[in-house]
Amino acid sequence: MKTIRHNELVIGIPDDWIDASTVVLAGPVRGEFRPNLTITRQYLNAEINAADYARQQLPALKEAFRRLDFRLRSESNLEIAGIKCYQRTFAMRDPTSEVELQQWQVYVVHKLVAITITATEKAARFTETFPLFHAAIEQLKLGLPE
Repeated sequence: MKTIRHNELVIGIPDDWIDASTVVLAGPVRGEFRPNLTITRQYLNAEINAADYARQQLPALKEAFRRLDFRLRSESNLEIAGIKCYQRTFAMRDPTSEVELQQWQVYVVHKLVAITITATEKAARFTETFPLFHAAIEQLKLGLPE
């Protein structure tokens, strides 16, 4: 049995299981919202680069946020610490609350694992918070187990 460590937690993982964990890092509450970074992993069946993976995810992303007035703002290649990534920024508005959120997603693929890092903030404060998000993501290192 292999193990996984996350902060102070170490837990066993049966050999035929995968780590499908989601990491959520939350900032201090500002108003009624907490800016956050969410990190997800998806295991792939074949190797693919980050840009192609991100492009494959776009239709599902648009569908997931269809009722929230999804608006794609930008997308492009990105390199962080020598790692080829892909970035996408989009906004959405909840019609019931009129709250507009903006997200910056950074896609990374390492071997057969796709990692998506999503930074979320209220749209009105996104520009102010972006340097903090960027500084956190600039710390990116890949040291995934084989």
